[in-house]
Amino acid sequence: MSRDIASIRWRQRVSIIGTVTALKVRSSSYETSIFECTVSDGQAEITVTFTGYRSIAGIKPGRRIKVDGMVVVWDARLTILNPTYELLP
Repeated sequence: MSRDIASIRWRQRVSIIGTVTALKVRSSSYETSIFECTVSDGQAEITVTFTGYRSIAGIKPGRRIKVDGMVVVWDARLTILNPTYELLP
């Protein structure tokens, strides 16, 4: 069962469904690529972070996605780090 993004708290295992609204690729201090996408459920949004990737096929703005994973604090904000995901129609 998916949760409202606004109700998500640190150190929870969550399942969310939303729309990708933004993408960002950056490098970490360890020269590893970090692929971030912002996912919104229409009320709130959260960053979903994949370490070691510059892109992931199918993840693009406007795409609906289901994300399952652990909520952590990353760069002083809540994020779902290295989750499993499913692209939705």
